[in-house]
Amino acid sequence: MTGWRARFRMCLIRPGRNGVTVCLAFTSEPAAIVINRAAFAGHVIPKTRQELIEALRARPETFHGRVGTYDVRDSGLGYLLATQDARASETYWRLMEVMGALDVRLYCCSGSMIDDWPMAPSQLHTMCWEVTRPSVLR
Repeated sequence: MTGWRARFRMCLIRPGRNGVTVCLAFTSEPAAIVINRAAFAGHVIPKTRQELIEALRARPETFHGRVGTYDVRDSGLGYLLATQDARASETYWRLMEVMGALDVRLYCCSGSMIDDWPMAPSQLHTMCWEVTRPSVLR
């Protein structure tokens, strides 16, 4: 066997005593930050977490109620991203503090964040934090 059939067969676990066949597969999807460029018109788009924190603090009126991210209480992926981000970065909790002060919108999934994107111009998202790439590309 070659191609996808060979890869599928490698992940197939033969039926056990109860006759259940299970397939286990892994995937990798990058998390992205979706930014409304209009919200940054005349300003530098942040390239680092520290620059993002500074931008959010400098213009709270622009970002208040207009930043979206996962609700870690409802989203397993959101919880996973948050825990790993917190472990990998010293500034994660500072960013969460700043987002919390800006009345961040919480979502169960990337699709909901993106579906809310074309809201009324006065409420349009300025940024969505850690959206999975396939959701952004749809």
